Amino acid sequence: MQSRITATAGNEDQRTILLRGARIDLELADKALFSSTELASFKSTGLTHFQSLFSAPLPPNGGIADASFDLIPAGLTAAIAAKVGDATMAFRTEVIAKVVVYGDMSGNEVTSQEFQFPVTVCNDCVVHVLKDAATGTPLTCPVVAGTVVAPGNACNVYQDDPVDCCTMGTSLVCPATVATAAQ
Repeated sequence: MQSRITATAGNEDQRTILLRGARIDLELADKALFSSTELASFKSTGLTHFQSLFSAPLPPNGGIADASFDLIPAGLTAAIAAKVGDATMAFRTEVIAKVVVYGDMSGNEVTSQEFQFPVTVCNDCVVHVLKDAATGTPLTCPVVAGTVVAPGNACNVYQDDPVDCCTMGTSLVCPATVATAAQ
């Protein structure tokens, strides 16, 4: 976040925004996924209309602050998964988050402009289980030497970038291990 508040020298503390959280409204791009009754229930129970709390100072004069906050409640993703049903079928939908960050400056509430942040909710866009092309059965670890494996995100294997996985017993190994030529 970047402040558009200005302050003269010596008055920066009075013009620093003490960020407190974000007010979030979630909207599903696929209007047919849930009924209006289900959506009203999600809103009343805080799954699509809620506040996510955090704390950070945002100094004036173009000051910058980073903060993280929860954007999509686990209950909403569980409801989407339950609605979709068959976990073997590839599924994805967009959730559009409308966010307003708020805080306090000198005893008064200040808010950001609303911004929208689209998020893809899916069961096949990050974790990809490698499968035998002929039978469709998951490959066991290690996979055949020379197989090119998507490694996932360097910071968190399960975030933002696809990761290829293989199986070891009943567990997934991500990223998939690849046999060396000597194996």
